[in-house]
Amino acid sequence: MLVTLKDFRISDNHFTGKIPNFIQNWTLLEKLVIQASGLVGPIPSGIASLSKLTDLRISDLNGTEAPFPPLDKMKKMKTLILRSCNVSGKLPDYLGLMTSLKVLDVSFNKLNGAIPSTFMGLLDVDYIYLTGNLLTGTIPPWMLQKGDRVDLSYNSFTAGSSETSCQYRSVNLFASSSKGNNSTGIVSCLRSFRCPKTYYSVHINCGGKQVTVNGNTTFEDDTDEAGPSRFAFRGSNNWAFSNTGHFLDDDRPADTYIQTNTSILLMNDS
Repeated sequence: MLVTLKDFRISDNHFTGKIPNFIQNWTLLEKLVIQASGLVGPIPSGIASLSKLTDLRISDLNGTEAPFPPLDKMKKMKTLILRSCNVSGKLPDYLGLMTSLKVLDVSFNKLNGAIPSTFMGLLDVDYIYLTGNLLTGTIPPWMLQKGDRVDLSYNSFTAGSSETSCQYRSVNLFASSSKGNNSTGIVSCLRSFRCPKTYYSVHINCGGKQVTVNGNTTFEDDTDEAGPSRFAFRGSNNWAFSNTGHFLDDDRPADTYIQTNTSILLMNDS
């Protein structure tokens, strides 16, 4: 009966059951957040009635697989997050028509097929996360050449360029590879890498530069700023990381903060 609701958030709870169909009655809703709520999917089709939504965030839904929910009437959408919701099928063309989008995150689902040509309309989106799906086809050139922060890692794309790096500008391509014999360009990153020897430990100076302790133990450099869509080899290629995601709603202009330690320890075995 709360039909005048504009903002509804129930994240980080232990609710049970499915997302209720009565949310379709909240036609004035502008923000809906159901992240790690305990509820299960699928996302009800009645969500199509919420045409005023500008911010929709749903994540961590167990339950059966379901196709992408009908969101084509939500022309004002700025933040769309459907992460780990058991969504299957193809990416809908209409997502590329949501020209007000600033964040699109459909990572860790079971989406397949190619990236639609309409996604060219998302050129000005600040963050695009397609991480951890079953997407195939070639990577659109605009994503590589002009995309802001795009994560395509852990999919099965066929390369369409001669670029072989896992990090191209701000586009994370880690493990974006095709198993076909005729694919070229962007390949499997670490799959072809062979460690020069077997390592049983790793020493990292978290957030700092390389430093040697007691004359024989080297703590490796960790000053890479990482970021929303970043792959990097570190420590003379002895370790690497693949990072996806950013902090939301913290009102900070930058998503990276490194605390520098200025203290000096003079004792032995510091």
